[in-house]
Amino acid sequence: MAYLLLARALVAWVPLAKWRGSLGAPSATSAADAFSLGDGNRVPRRLARAVLRATARLPGQSLCLPQAIALQWLLRRRGLGGVLVIGVRPGTARGGIDDLHAWIVRRGETLIGQSDQPHHPIYTAGFEAEHT
Repeated sequence: MAYLLLARALVAWVPLAKWRGSLGAPSATSAADAFSLGDGNRVPRRLARAVLRATARLPGQSLCLPQAIALQWLLRRRGLGGVLVIGVRPGTARGGIDDLHAWIVRRGETLIGQSDQPHHPIYTAGFEAEHT
């Protein structure tokens, strides 16, 4: 919950340039192929569920970006790799509140931030796993 609250505060009040380094290095890695070897996502899936449970229990809204940031920090703290992706809907589909979206990909699986709408990545940040 603490990571989620901190992420919400950063997104609301602090410019991205001040905290984006905490998400990992900007990455040219395709989010779909990020760390795609093997399964190994049991613990990361459990962490994603914990973020979603915290989201449900906290007052106010925790949108996709704070959720993705909190999970990225949890993965990094445990030495697990992951890629945070911020995407935008295609130009012809824009015009709604969900034009921007954030999600976490690890080993080819979207751990948090699944969407039924297409989004084109505009920013990715990640880090290699210290261990699998």
